[in-house]
Amino acid sequence: MNHQEGKNKNCVHKYVSLKGILLLICGVCLLWYSVVAIQQREHVLNSADLSLSEMWNYEGSLAWWTNACVTLFLPLTSVFITFAGIFLVSKPLMRLLRT
Repeated sequence: MNHQEGKNKNCVHKYVSLKGILLLICGVCLLWYSVVAIQQREHVLNSADLSLSEMWNYEGSLAWWTNACVTLFLPLTSVFITFAGIFLVSKPLMRLLRT
């Protein structure tokens, strides 16, 4: 293997690792954002200075966020974190299998 091929493989491994790190960050941020949004609406609902119509609006918003978290954000988070793990583990695993 010449120097250029080794350089290209190293560049590909760095790209794959960077992609894994970015997917991990996206997954964690997505989970964090949905949890914060739900907690924020719960906190507003627990305050005593809401009118009845505002309370209904926040209850509907909380129900939507809870449903979206379970049906959209948690599955996306698990997919992002799974692919991040695959990308981050693939380089050391392939190196281990070659030896």
